[in-house]
Amino acid sequence: LFLPETLPPEKRSPRGLVQAFSGYGVLLRDRRFVGLSMVVGLVMTVLFSFVVGSAYFFMELYGLPPWHYSILFASCAVVGIGLAQFSAPAMRRLGAARLVLLSTTVTAFGASAFLIAVTLDPPLVLALPLVWLTFAGVAFVMAPGSVLALDPHPERAGAASALIGTFQFGLGAIGAGLVSVLFDGTAVPLAATMATCGVAALFIAVRTLGLRP
Repeated sequence: LFLPETLPPEKRSPRGLVQAFSGYGVLLRDRRFVGLSMVVGLVMTVLFSFVVGSAYFFMELYGLPPWHYSILFASCAVVGIGLAQFSAPAMRRLGAARLVLLSTTVTAFGASAFLIAVTLDPPLVLALPLVWLTFAGVAFVMAPGSVLALDPHPERAGAASALIGTFQFGLGAIGAGLVSVLFDGTAVPLAATMATCGVAALFIAVRTLGLRP
């Protein structure tokens, strides 16, 4: 209500909501945009799934007190947020498409290895590094995936950004819900959801971007 519009009047569209929703239609018909949005959303779901199930994983399965849990959870956040700071130089060095393919591979591998590990009831010292590895992959997907999705649509950057966010939080909500619905007293539903989303993100990334030399 109180934030003034900064776009010059001559560049404003008189169509308003009509143009906004027609822009969504154009974006949703772009297979590359939808594919990359799915990749970003599925990788975000890996993160959300762990957030939902991490308290049970650390405190119930391994019997850690709350302050230990908070430290270990913070370590996962440090890995994800810290490595994300290097996504821009990594994009300049490898290119956004290669970085997405590489990082989704790391995410899928880390989450799948975590699933295998929890079925064998490993000590925490072995399970936690697999979570860190998964978060390392996640850290390098978000920025280049969004850049690749947005780049062909500069005239619809706002709508495109909104749809990417919808994919992220929509898929994240579904994945987080699955962890709760499938809960069986073990960490398998948590790890299985993470692995499924990680592998699905890799598959869609390969189909969308192609395996390039």
